[in-house]
Amino acid sequence: MEAVYRKHKEKYLANYIFRTIKTKWEHECATHCFRDNLCASVNYKISGIGKGLCELSKKTLDEASNEGTRSLEFNHLDIIKRVCPEPEQVFSSNTTYRSHMHGACSHGGSCPGCPNATNKILIEHICIETKRCDRAPLILSSSCKKLLEQKAQFQLTEFSSFVVSINKFRSLPNGVHTMQLNISSSPYKVYCHMTDIPGCGGGGWTLVMKVNGSMNTFTYDSVLWKNKETYAIQNGLEGISDKESKLASYWNTPFTKICLGMSHNGERKWMTLNYAASSLYSVIADGQFRATTAGKATWKSLIAGTSLQNNCNREGFNVKFNSNSAMRIGIVANNEGDCNTCDSWLGFSRAYVYDGTSNNILVCGNKATCCSSENEIKTLVTFGYILVQ
Repeated sequence: MEAVYRKHKEKYLANYIFRTIKTKWEHECATHCFRDNLCASVNYKISGIGKGLCELSKKTLDEASNEGTRSLEFNHLDIIKRVCPEPEQVFSSNTTYRSHMHGACSHGGSCPGCPNATNKILIEHICIETKRCDRAPLILSSSCKKLLEQKAQFQLTEFSSFVVSINKFRSLPNGVHTMQLNISSSPYKVYCHMTDIPGCGGGGWTLVMKVNGSMNTFTYDSVLWKNKETYAIQNGLEGISDKESKLASYWNTPFTKICLGMSHNGERKWMTLNYAASSLYSVIADGQFRATTAGKATWKSLIAGTSLQNNCNREGFNVKFNSNSAMRIGIVANNEGDCNTCDSWLGFSRAYVYDGTSNNILVCGNKATCCSSENEIKTLVTFGYILVQ
């Protein structure tokens, strides 16, 4: 059985309380409600004297119409549906909780993915050994990083009935998860890279795009940079493979860091951009230049043998240079002391605009056309990867 809860911050419902207990965590309080067939909602005391008080109620706020009151010391959680477990879990923002137990477990059965194992509980796709079968709540998430962090919260201090090691969740495998930005938005699938990426680190990376520098799918003027539509989803859900894709994470996933990768001659290298935004769409689709500060050496680390000139070194999103050129993500350089005649660049989707049309020069990689470039004139076409955290 599974239950989905909706949280009302600073709300309190009196008159229908039938049992009061003390819990350490809000989602533990919700789980007690799930265990009791009479329970429809809970009041949980988040501050003040008696913090941790959990009051089980026979009605929800909707059922009690106008009887709910405002209280700075309480949150109210309603059960909005009780259903049987689905094949896939949906992760959403932390305003919603799910309590989930594999049905057969209470009868001595085993959890899915853990054949021949008894006395285990299911938390998302991971079966954890316990002393007895119990319900375990899921806190829902909107990104791979949050998913990883929230899994790490399940410790002995939260639920006395089982122990989950933080290290077990820190080593969640790479794979596909279904996310949801908020309770009213549509679920979407993403590929989560949970293991460390050299040059970017670990902590849960959400794949956004994969770009083939040898193809014209992601040219500068491609509508895929400007719209909220996916492209080749299954290719994206494969993970870090060399197949082009754009996932719904392009416009749904907030981040504070971007991990950029490029593969050339069988060698894959990575770099990190520190930049905070509500989504990659929000910083690219409008075509406005937004600067980053990674530095020239970091950009050059993406490809062995890169060639860039000494000056300009303008970097960021929608990089405008010369009087007629732009690049979606990357860095441009010049032999002269300005950015008006740049002859070298490195990044994703560079275009040269002439007579009102865009002629793409390089979809992904590094190009130097003349004039004091470090490693002479060259064109390095790469396959690129964009992940966010």
